Amino acid sequence: MYSGEQLCLDLEEWRDVVGYEGYQVSDRGRIRSVPKPKSGRYGNVVMTKGRFLNTRSGKNKRARVILNKDSHEYCESVDVLVARAFIPNDGNKPVVYHRNGDQSDCRVENLVWVDHETLREMWSDGGDNPRELPSIDGEVWRDVVGYEGLYKVSDHGRILCVDTVVKFANGYGIKREQEMGLVTRDDGYLAACLTKNGKRKTFYVHRLVAAAFIPNPDGLPEVDHIDADRANNMLSNLRWVTSKENCQHTIELGHARPFKGFKYKELHERAMRARRRPVIRDDGRRYISIAEAARDIGCTASCISSQIAGRQKTAYGHTFAYA
Repeated sequence: MYSGEQLCLDLEEWRDVVGYEGYQVSDRGRIRSVPKPKSGRYGNVVMTKGRFLNTRSGKNKRARVILNKDSHEYCESVDVLVARAFIPNDGNKPVVYHRNGDQSDCRVENLVWVDHETLREMWSDGGDNPRELPSIDGEVWRDVVGYEGLYKVSDHGRILCVDTVVKFANGYGIKREQEMGLVTRDDGYLAACLTKNGKRKTFYVHRLVAAAFIPNPDGLPEVDHIDADRANNMLSNLRWVTSKENCQHTIELGHARPFKGFKYKELHERAMRARRRPVIRDDGRRYISIAEAARDIGCTASCISSQIAGRQKTAYGHTFAYA
């Protein structure tokens, strides 16, 4: 009834593939299609031949198979099909773990349902080429506030991405623990990009350190670098301050930048003084300011100012000049 050179193994148990009618999976990790009736050429009914399906493997050696359902093809992991058919999953655990570490070995005795936390613990003591983080004497690590279990920050201003279970296109895997690279922004501060639930967000490193290590009962809004070095994010160099205290400390250290808005303020004051100068209309009527003249003829002050400056010929049919 089955085609191909593969023979059924002794004592091999077969069960229906969950969610795919017409296919069976064995406890040895093999997949086959089931013989089924089909209309023949002359209107009679014939039985199709069942066949063993070939599996394919990617770079991680995870066995996958193509199944047909409702005229569509679906690529499924063989280990998941075996586990669904033979291994109870009362806790609705999302990951199938291979006990011997061989992703191509889909025998039922080699598979177990696990959750993300259990899988992280299984990988914590080893794995392929685990990356060791260079340690600093006396360095203390704590969870990043709001990203617990995903990232850690140290009192030396370093950010660590912890072991994390991630979902790739071909299944779940472990993103190994590693120190994150920091970006120096145009303003001189160091920043790190953190990811949670598929969303990326950029944070200043000094604020992450302060939030994790320095209590802030008064809810102060800013973190000050005591030595004014924005790249020095050591815990001993940071403190919570008000905006006024932060600016005052910068001025005291001589690092205050010149106020860039002074020229715009000067131009604004000059324009206000010009609008308060008395003006005379073309018929001889005198006004104490451009604003009074604008209210009298029903236009804006800028309209009269433009006429006086020569940018337009008249203002609502009149001409004005400074008295």
